[in-house]
Amino acid sequence: MRKNSRKLNTENSSPAPLGKFPDNVSDPMGMLDRGREPRRERVYSYLRSAILSGNILPEGRLVEEVVARELGVSRTPVREALHKLEREGLIEHFPNRGFVVTRETESQVAEIFEIRSILEGYILRIACESATDEFLSDLKSLLKKAERCLAGSKIEELHRFNTLFHDRIIQQVSGMERLKGLVKDLREYVLRYRSATLKFPGGAERTLKGHAKIILALETGDPDLCERVMRAHIEGAKIDAIRELMEKKMSYIASMT
Repeated sequence: MRKNSRKLNTENSSPAPLGKFPDNVSDPMGMLDRGREPRRERVYSYLRSAILSGNILPEGRLVEEVVARELGVSRTPVREALHKLEREGLIEHFPNRGFVVTRETESQVAEIFEIRSILEGYILRIACESATDEFLSDLKSLLKKAERCLAGSKIEELHRFNTLFHDRIIQQVSGMERLKGLVKDLREYVLRYRSATLKFPGGAERTLKGHAKIILALETGDPDLCERVMRAHIEGAKIDAIRELMEKKMSYIASMT
């Protein structure tokens, strides 16, 4: 695959301070040319990932012609991808401005986390019914690795083990692929707030304590308790995410004055 240091350029199309793709991102065309998936879907996936990861920030404009040029594709798949992102609520179209990445409200963020808490609470309930010694051992191992990352201030590794912890719970549930897909989609939405867990005092410790409580609940074999514990765990993440959203909003307002 060819390597290229090009970045998707939204800088000149919006007054807001925008993020960019990291220098080590593979060449856009190298990614878009893989497989037989329709090009509009590849462009859509690429832009969606960039938005959810925060590489394109809220208030950033996505200009059809600019995106097509940067990705080396025609305007048609870009146009189709932008309309799909609009239907999903990730971007909005404004007269004389074009497509703009949406800035989520407090109620929207709360809704995402509340839905996630319901779904993952239910998944833990089901996982509890099929819990094995191997399953519990896996979770304990992941928790210990995360604790070592915290002690060593290895933030990205801590995020990775946090994700693996939740993935292992989902893996324990057989079938229910549609439910698992919904959880995966919601998790992608909260990627932009993942730093909030560690930013606020005690955030990382609170997350790991939450995982420890999940393990203890599983060891009791009580599905009701498991569901309550998981929902409380994600409720804590919601509070941190909303605080992060408010800080970003105030920072943005200050930058415009």
